[in-house]
Amino acid sequence: MTEEIHHKEHEHWIHYTIDDEPESTLEKILTPTKIMSDAGIDPQTNYLEQLVHGHPPISYKDKPNEEIEMKNGIEVPADFNVTCPTGPHILPGLIPLNPSGAGNDRAATSPFGDEWQYLSRPFRDEQQGWNRTKRDVKAYLHHVRQILDAL
Repeated sequence: MTEEIHHKEHEHWIHYTIDDEPESTLEKILTPTKIMSDAGIDPQTNYLEQLVHGHPPISYKDKPNEEIEMKNGIEVPADFNVTCPTGPHILPGLIPLNPSGAGNDRAATSPFGDEWQYLSRPFRDEQQGWNRTKRDVKAYLHHVRQILDAL
């Protein structure tokens, strides 16, 4: 598996969490069954809910084989672990577009598409703050969670 990942480093990884644990995939379409199985969760005795900040959960309890389009809202730099990713791109947008706003009022259009919104929120203390973490996906997702909780 490590060799396979090494050969695919240049491909577009999509990062997400299951039960607060980071997961990654190269697949653009996954089913709830596949997502849970890959995370070591038994899909026969559990079901998946998609959490979208500020919206009710989307339940896949009776739809274990429904296709879910995986979307990555993070621009991952080539030297990830050295350089922290920028702020997240979110879908749906959660605040009015205001590229000149200050703090949590700032939101801009995203190069990911018209329906996406970019939240420019540097990592706490920028590179120095990133260097004080384990510099991994879990640290960055904690940063994103703090951004979303502050909206």
